[in-house]
Amino acid sequence: MREVSVKIHRYIYLALFSIAAALVFGGLLSIHAKAAEKTLILNDTFVDGYITAGGSNGDVHFYKTSIPSAGWLTITYQGWSVGDSYYQVLSEDQSISYEKHELYTSSDTNPKTNSVEIALEQGTYTIKVWSYGSHTGKYSIKGSFKSAGNNETEPNDYFSGAMKLNKDNVVTGFLSRDDKIDFYKINVPDNKTVDVTLISRVSDMYYSVWDSEFMKLKEKEVYTASESNPKTSTIELNLSPGTYYIKCNPYGSKTGRYQLKWSYTPTKMTAMSITGKNTVAVGKSIQLGTSVTPANTTDKSVTWSSSYTGVATVSSSGKVTGKRSGSVTIYAKAKDGSNVQARTTILVAPEKMTKPKVKAKGKKKVSIRWRKYDGVNYRYQIQYSKKKSFKKSKKWTLYSYQTAADKKLAKGTYYFRVRAVSNYSNTKLYGSWSPSVKAKVK
Repeated sequence: MREVSVKIHRYIYLALFSIAAALVFGGLLSIHAKAAEKTLILNDTFVDGYITAGGSNGDVHFYKTSIPSAGWLTITYQGWSVGDSYYQVLSEDQSISYEKHELYTSSDTNPKTNSVEIALEQGTYTIKVWSYGSHTGKYSIKGSFKSAGNNETEPNDYFSGAMKLNKDNVVTGFLSRDDKIDFYKINVPDNKTVDVTLISRVSDMYYSVWDSEFMKLKEKEVYTASESNPKTSTIELNLSPGTYYIKCNPYGSKTGRYQLKWSYTPTKMTAMSITGKNTVAVGKSIQLGTSVTPANTTDKSVTWSSSYTGVATVSSSGKVTGKRSGSVTIYAKAKDGSNVQARTTILVAPEKMTKPKVKAKGKKKVSIRWRKYDGVNYRYQIQYSKKKSFKKSKKWTLYSYQTAADKKLAKGTYYFRVRAVSNYSNTKLYGSWSPSVKAKVK
């Protein structure tokens, strides 16, 4: 009986001791872990930590940090005198590990640094730091954050929760470590050819179009994209009226941003002609236009160019300005990718001449001189009359290389003026008459 009693007391003692030990050590460990938990402010500034105890019961430091929206969390860790150590980025409850890295043989004279950038959703995350074996010593850690700037409506991870996307609206989506798939819903009211355009910054990703019965119609993969080198891809489909879905998902564990939109496929130009006058004077301007086929061409804009800007220039709106007398070809090229072009020949008439110099020489002779003009390749005409209005006037023509003439006239007072005449494409181009000069023939 006594032996039984002793055994009972012994068991009670051991049980109480175990409970007490669990409470004490558990409490100490709990207090220790709580003391080592800190908040990591995402200001890209290092904070220092110190592992004071290694081994199986060594220090484990925890940092909590929160990001205000979806984006990239960057954690940079430096091992100093701690020697060999680990750091790990986890979900808040530590059920998911995103990254784990070990830094070997660090010291105060030879620190080791490692940095990770992780695409994450809005929320709170845990960073865990501990040493390998019995190592103790100093380390540093810092964090920063960059928002993805995405505007998709979450959750859109299933067909049933697909975000509605209207025609021509652009949505910015974000594929993160915890959100690897996005769905969008579109409504096509008529029989249309539709373009679904993706601008990807995810290194490798897929996008696909599905019908209302969840049958895949077409899928494409976009490779080797990045934030600094986005890649554009388009799926073109002939669709009947109805509801359709667009699915975006990465290849493997790839993450990043993308832009998505859908629109009706543009009607491209098949033919074009240039409209407007085909002559202009030096220093003057004319406005050209275009007539395109078909009339419902989506993008009717063109690029204008001149074959010789020394003769005439053309603006981005088709305004042609004469620079010197001559012939020039003006081109219009469609901007819609159809490669449709048109051309027209513009003839530039000579400019208005300045006053000639007129001098009476006696013996009923008069001398007329004028400045030679660029581009005049045909004639100069001299007109004279006893009336200032040049009614009942007469004129004579000289070759373009001449810049002076003598004329014998009856005595009296005359008015003189000069103009240039060019000839291009068998078309005579007349410049404006110069101001008149009065002279008395003796």
